Amino acid sequence: MNIEHKKGVAAAVAAPFFIALAVMVAKRAGMVAPALAITAFSALMSVPVLLLLQKFRKMDIELDKLFNEVRDPFLQVLVTRSIVGSALIVLGFTMTTALKSILLLRLEALFVFCWSVYFKKEKASPGKIMLLLALVAGSILVVVPPESMTLSNPEAAGINTGDLLIILSLLFMSYSYIPTETVVAKVSPTNVNIVANTVGGIVVLMLALYFDYARIFSLSQAALALIFAYSCLFSVVAVNLYYFAFKTIKPWIIACFLSLEVVYGVPLAWFMHGEVLTAMQALGAVIVMLATTGIGLINAREKAVA
Repeated sequence: MNIEHKKGVAAAVAAPFFIALAVMVAKRAGMVAPALAITAFSALMSVPVLLLLQKFRKMDIELDKLFNEVRDPFLQVLVTRSIVGSALIVLGFTMTTALKSILLLRLEALFVFCWSVYFKKEKASPGKIMLLLALVAGSILVVVPPESMTLSNPEAAGINTGDLLIILSLLFMSYSYIPTETVVAKVSPTNVNIVANTVGGIVVLMLALYFDYARIFSLSQAALALIFAYSCLFSVVAVNLYYFAFKTIKPWIIACFLSLEVVYGVPLAWFMHGEVLTAMQALGAVIVMLATTGIGLINAREKAVA
């Protein structure tokens, strides 16, 4: 495994921690701000920070490449991930429990693998399929809530609207993995993030103003602080790490590594929201981790052969 590939793996391992933490913050922000406002402002707030990073690195924005050389795949990423996917997923986060949000995100790996088989002719070997099914089965076990939680928190009971919105968002976001691989091969991850967040943030802000004009201009300082925290964790750190991983790792492998959100998300959900796992949910989390480890070994073996 060369140094660049090791960096890609490190990025894929680190990204889910910041995603998990961002989910916890988004859940709290949803108590004081509308979901579309969180999506729009978090994207726009990230732009000045990302521009500072680019200035520090003395790198250009590369607009010409984005809107000419890789225009079509970039527009696909922009629509599926930065606009539709981001709006739906934040709305879903605010309508279900933090713990279920973290675990439902694991379905993304299955969706990405299906897209990869269809578009990139990824070999659907029995081993890969078994590990992906184990990943989904483990996620289902963890999403099953304890009876005591369902009595005190209706969001924890069964599949709710927030859960369905997260699943729908993952269909869009999982597709974005395919064009993202093409885009980051030509343009730096931070540049992609800057332009996608600017355009996506403006579009979602227009929608937010249309649907909830009054609340957009009455956000409290506490709400803005939470949105900024979510912006830094997700739009600046997590997404940059995620894009960087694409330089050396296959899309479906990255999606599977993001299952580490379970490891990070469970203690964070307990610490920040008082949500705990039952024995059955803990078993599911272990299955998720074992499946992720197996997928990581497949990735290492395929790299060694290549």
